[in-house]
Amino acid sequence: MPGWHARTKDLVTSGKLQVYGIAPEQYGDRMALFLQWKELDFPVLMDPLNVLGVKAVPITLLVDESGVIRHRNPKPNQFKKFLAQTYPVTSRKKTLASLPPATAQMQKALMQNDSKQAQQCLSIKGKKISPAQSFQAGVVARWLYDQNFDPKLFQDAVDHWKTALKSIPSQYIWRRRIQQYGPRLDKPYPFYNWVETARKEIRAKGDQPVKLTVEPSGSEVASPLRKNEQATSSQDFPDPENKLPLDKKLLKAITTLIPHTDKSDHQRIHLQLAPQKTAHWASDTQEVALWLLPKKGDPILLADTASPLPPEQESSDETRTLEADISQRKLANGKLVLFYALCEEENGVCRFLKTEVQAN
Repeated sequence: MPGWHARTKDLVTSGKLQVYGIAPEQYGDRMALFLQWKELDFPVLMDPLNVLGVKAVPITLLVDESGVIRHRNPKPNQFKKFLAQTYPVTSRKKTLASLPPATAQMQKALMQNDSKQAQQCLSIKGKKISPAQSFQAGVVARWLYDQNFDPKLFQDAVDHWKTALKSIPSQYIWRRRIQQYGPRLDKPYPFYNWVETARKEIRAKGDQPVKLTVEPSGSEVASPLRKNEQATSSQDFPDPENKLPLDKKLLKAITTLIPHTDKSDHQRIHLQLAPQKTAHWASDTQEVALWLLPKKGDPILLADTASPLPPEQESSDETRTLEADISQRKLANGKLVLFYALCEEENGVCRFLKTEVQAN
């Protein structure tokens, strides 16, 4: 987009050309932040449900004044001819093709920010629907998850996207949506590692960056891996003699598994860690750590940091998130154990605990 903006800015200013963008993105405010960062001033329309059926991006279309597409992904000489040529007026249909009812309902729910209607849209689960509608149901489920609804909706979203991609493996947009949250071995590039750079550069100009309703997660900013590397840390295994108490009530750990889009052995686990009742984080002690305990061999550290969710929340009982890449084969031959410090009640004792994590 920045390249096209630079090449067409004078043409837009002179009235010879109008430029619009369409983004099949889940989050419109992230697109707004990108536009602010790159100082792009043309309108960008959001199509999170991909109702246009785009299979890959970017696509550049040259459209004449009658709405007829004259060139797709034009070469420079075609662009010059398009600007120089006068096209005949072409009559168009007065009515546009209508969307399938389920798609139209999902689009309306998102446009109106209507969570109740969005929940009703998900009643299609279990019914015979098209692959495109499976993808769209995943978008709605993820949107509801972001509104602090049932945490299991994240897994529902991933399952819908997997179903869609299984039907049409070549669908680039659907594949990228899974890869956005999936294992680093499956990433073609880091999806949102530009966000912090954008904020710094915007503030350096004296402006305030567009506020994001949902901060990018660890997987969304992570760089790709070309080898199956594990997290590195100088941390020793915290329970070599198996003496730490097993917690079954103070912390609720909800898992979401995002698979590699091609290799079944690789996946990324997303953990939501919610203190229960009066329990709260002991912020001045150990961080959260996730370990894999194989049936044979030494424990493997998968991840040893946890980020608050949402980031601006300062309360010590917030839900935290933890992510890690994990081999399905290794997981089947071991168990996941989470280590953390929690306190009971406001002035209660703080303890270092562990809990087993279910990842199936």
